[in-house]
Amino acid sequence: EKYHNYSSVLLSGSIAIIYFISYAAYAYFGLLSREIAFVMMVIFTVFTVFQAIRYNRQFIALLGLVGAYGVPFLLSNNSGNIQSLFIYILIINMGFLFISVKKNWRRVFGAAFGLTWGILGVLTFSGFSTDKTGVAFL
Repeated sequence: EKYHNYSSVLLSGSIAIIYFISYAAYAYFGLLSREIAFVMMVIFTVFTVFQAIRYNRQFIALLGLVGAYGVPFLLSNNSGNIQSLFIYILIINMGFLFISVKKNWRRVFGAAFGLTWGILGVLTFSGFSTDKTGVAFL
């Protein structure tokens, strides 16, 4: 109890390091397949969210949010499978919506909202095909 703030900062830093190490193991060293790296990063994100609830700290949830949105882009093979990307983002948004409502964390809600629309905006202005725009907006 005496070191609650200190341990939450250590937890946040260690989670960020775990994301970077997992990405490096996949992208630079070829130690992990894309599927295993994806599953590991999703597990790290879920762990981060549970720890944010446990510690009652929004910045830990925001770290998990950034990690969750970064996973598909870090591990992308440029296949153009946009439906899978938006299904993944829908699942992430549902989870963060639940957390932001349960804990009344408006920053988490705003960050999820902004990141989702930011991703859609970038895809729209970067040559995103019009036949999939309906799926994206849905």
